[in-house]
Amino acid sequence: MFKLMMLLLMASTTVQASTCDDLYNQRGENLETTREAYRCFDGLNKSGASKYEKSVNLNKMSYLKFFQGSYYSNDSLNSLVTSFELAKDAIKLYGPLFETKKARLLPSEQVEQIALSYYLYGTSVSKYVDLKGKWEAIKRKSEIKNTMKMILSLKKPSTFHYGAYRNLAIFNLKVPRIAGGKLSRSEMFFKKLMSESKTEINVISYPVGHILYAEYLKRVGKKLSLIHISEPTRRTP
Repeated sequence: MFKLMMLLLMASTTVQASTCDDLYNQRGENLETTREAYRCFDGLNKSGASKYEKSVNLNKMSYLKFFQGSYYSNDSLNSLVTSFELAKDAIKLYGPLFETKKARLLPSEQVEQIALSYYLYGTSVSKYVDLKGKWEAIKRKSEIKNTMKMILSLKKPSTFHYGAYRNLAIFNLKVPRIAGGKLSRSEMFFKKLMSESKTEINVISYPVGHILYAEYLKRVGKKLSLIHISEPTRRTP
């Protein structure tokens, strides 16, 4: 009887997870669908999920809040704060923040989730400071930089279409030298992004990278050559 109950519970959880994923994939339809997807994954985490499952769900919840704060004007700042706090919670399931030694020893799929958590953490903070202004940017600049460096320390540079290279390139392009930015570092990370994330048709896998690289070339006064410009898309982690 107990075995049957466990099988029914597992089947119910699988169905619920499938429903949550469907809602997640439909988040662009309207704000309420985004909120419903968030509630769905939150419910999964309260129904006996494993540590790994919790980290996956927290990352999806983090991205949903980032998406809400980025594409829907309703309460953007609070949504972004929730996003990076959820990403931090996902990281802390496996140990302290900004600790790599033990994290590298974990199974690969867990390390991938930790790397994604750092990407969501840093990207949400970056979006948050864009809305708050320069003083918040000064206060949090090391947080943005260090989250991306953690992805590279974990040896997962391909996370979110080589997002660490992309964000570190932009960080060094936009942050003044006195505050830690450096154009030569921006160039280095853009080159890594261009060489490692190109597809078989010679474009970057995350199209917005071309626009950002064009911005870099304009800043340093170089000609835009053989760069395919594409509109940014709402890619998912």
